[in-house]
Amino acid sequence: MTTTTAHKRLDEIETYLTPKEWAIRLADEARKYPGAVAYAKALAKLPLDELPVRRPYFAFEEQAGEQHPGHKPEEIRARHCLTDTLWNEFHTLKLLFWWVGEPVKVIWSSPLNPSKPASTVNGLPPSPRNG
Repeated sequence: MTTTTAHKRLDEIETYLTPKEWAIRLADEARKYPGAVAYAKALAKLPLDELPVRRPYFAFEEQAGEQHPGHKPEEIRARHCLTDTLWNEFHTLKLLFWWVGEPVKVIWSSPLNPSKPASTVNGLPPSPRNG
């Protein structure tokens, strides 16, 4: 199988991914990098239409277009509404992914001393778990 054939098949599969699957894919891609800065640098090298946070939108538009293919105003409205619904679900899951990762970093390290838990730096007594 040639590279272009593989890319076409991947594009076809991506068209039918759900917002949840896109969010999991985004999380999986981000975890390949040691940190947020390294991930951002890798994203900066990609063209806009290939960014993992933008590609789902085009797939959601295509999904909505297949479900509501007409040119009547109500079909266009339904298509836009479905695209927005799919995008909002993906965006919510994407934010949840980032928010879940952040509190863990804040709780277990502090900006003043990364080796100490944040609770000891703020004057709180250490918990039995983190000594």
